[in-house]
Amino acid sequence: AGYYLDATVFLMIGENLKSVLSIMNSKLGNWYFAQISSTSGMGTNRWKKYKIQKFPLPNISLNNHSNLESICNYLILLNDPNTLSIMEHASNEMISLQLEEVLNMMVYELYFEEHMKEKEIDILQFINFPDISKMETFEEKRDTIQKIYYWLKEKDNPIRNRILVSESRSWIIKRINQSTH
Repeated sequence: AGYYLDATVFLMIGENLKSVLSIMNSKLGNWYFAQISSTSGMGTNRWKKYKIQKFPLPNISLNNHSNLESICNYLILLNDPNTLSIMEHASNEMISLQLEEVLNMMVYELYFEEHMKEKEIDILQFINFPDISKMETFEEKRDTIQKIYYWLKEKDNPIRNRILVSESRSWIIKRINQSTH
């Protein structure tokens, strides 16, 4: 397809890849790789095979895998430059940023469950995202993402409210969020 590689390439295969990639691309994943990997000289981390193999993956319940994969599918659709606008008054990028905050909190809880519960900033208990990968039309996918976005923006939404106070309640989240972009 017109692509040529100038170095050895390693591929990840297996089940639950969207969950794994969601975790590795989260703020916690980026922070971790910044601690253990070398840089490219251009301000990015080098994702070398031997470093990726050291990445500690948590035990994830089937429900949490499903929710991670669902939010990953939302983000893939939203970040595809060929995707039409999901909403009239919010850009796909804005919706994506909101969902990335949720994803980051989900990942924090997978690694720091006890801490998150103690600080009352755990969110996994409130998440049940519909799977858009089984939906046939763009309109169905769009409507689902719109509903989730509006739900997350509600004043009394527990996920929204826990995200808002997370940095003030958790030194872990504050430190990682401040050291990543």
